[in-house]
Amino acid sequence: MARVTVVLESGQQVPFQVDKDLGGPAYFVLGIRKCGSSLFNKLAKDLASLNNRRYVNVAGRYFTKNIAPKDWIKDPANCDILYGGNVYGGFRLMPAAFASASLYREGKKLLMVRDPRDAIVSEYFSNAYSHSIPQRTQDAAPITELLEKRRREALDTTIDEYVVERGRSLLSAYLGYVNQLDSASMRVVKYEDYIFKKPDLIRLIASDFDMHVDDAQIATIMAWADIRPEKETPTAFVRRVTPGDHREKLRPETIAKLNTIMKPAMDAFGYDPDA
Repeated sequence: MARVTVVLESGQQVPFQVDKDLGGPAYFVLGIRKCGSSLFNKLAKDLASLNNRRYVNVAGRYFTKNIAPKDWIKDPANCDILYGGNVYGGFRLMPAAFASASLYREGKKLLMVRDPRDAIVSEYFSNAYSHSIPQRTQDAAPITELLEKRRREALDTTIDEYVVERGRSLLSAYLGYVNQLDSASMRVVKYEDYIFKKPDLIRLIASDFDMHVDDAQIATIMAWADIRPEKETPTAFVRRVTPGDHREKLRPETIAKLNTIMKPAMDAFGYDPDA
């Protein structure tokens, strides 16, 4: 284990713990906000621990340091933390800083996606009620200020207005991955295919990331992972897991607008607007 400090172009210094001596490929847990990324990363972290691999929560580290994605996501200094054998995660945006690094290009990558219409509905409830907001760690606290602003905006508008207003922002997160979809080292995992089949998802992560997991270990993971709310609680982090939520929450005319806004992402990732 080694401590590696990333020095950003802004001058901010952020330390990470990585393993330098494992060798082999690097592994990347990729995601888009409100597409099951928290669960996906927790599963990968548990599997890494069981297999004596280090899970490096890149985006989470910057979040706790109150550094906004725009201030680190493209910074090439992030490549200093790339070493074979580590599992890198926490991403809700394409980690553009890694795009030219061979360990990323050749590394094994899993990307979880979700119907963009369900994702933007989930974002509304998250921003309005449940998304954690970090403590101010410095005089300038861009993450805290942004999330406080997003909360006010969500609470001051209707869900139908919100999803149309914010849809294009979420669309850009999907499109950030489109040029990698033909990569042999990238697998797309659909939320809808695994949210009620989490043991299969655990096995898939383990297989693609060259890790071992047995039935007893899966049972232990499922004890915390298999959360199915008996009733919907808007303020809960796990509010509702059932696919198709947008059809219950949005007016038909709003869905029609989202189908137009989200069409590039829905086409790229195989989501049917009539489903």
